[in-house]
Amino acid sequence: MVIGLFLILGAIGGHSESRELQEKHDTFCGEIMETFLDWDGNCEELRSHINAVEILSTILGGSSIFFLLSGRVEVKNSKKRR
Repeated sequence: MVIGLFLILGAIGGHSESRELQEKHDTFCGEIMETFLDWDGNCEELRSHINAVEILSTILGGSSIFFLLSGRVEVKNSKKRR
């Protein structure tokens, strides 16, 4: 269960980073805005990084649910044995 809780924290952190990067993308990577602001970053690289972070946070979230449910089943089984 502890692993599941840590994975949830990682998923939440990944989700918040993804939202921050998406806001940065929305600000700097518009069609005309990108040209006028002359942003030094690569918008395509930023998009791929956002996708990777979203996929990772989804995987962490799914894994955390699995570990939490497994831990809960183990706790119930240990209570039945007593």
